Amino acid sequence: MRKILAAITALSLVAASQLAWGAKVMPELKKANTDICLKMGASARGAPKAPEKMPAFCGCVSDAYWDSVPQSEYNLLLQTGKSPSLEANLEKRLDVAKAACLKKAG
Repeated sequence: MRKILAAITALSLVAASQLAWGAKVMPELKKANTDICLKMGASARGAPKAPEKMPAFCGCVSDAYWDSVPQSEYNLLLQTGKSPSLEANLEKRLDVAKAACLKKAG
């Protein structure tokens, strides 16, 4: 999971350097999370076993996860390339997002 966070961090730094501060940065992070989730497929811990449910599940988890991250943690991640609080709460936030999205996926 830390490797995934490192990949997302690297992507966010590239996105931040390419784009102005604002609405385009967060969608790029959400898309990166969704793409990683889709590549992991049903082998990802907590993922639905039905492949047809994966796109909606992955999009939901990415949205729910990033929506739970406080703006201050997100800003620190973009400014410095890391956020200790974001890293410390990663698994807990992902677990909450997965649980909520599994209920939606049925």
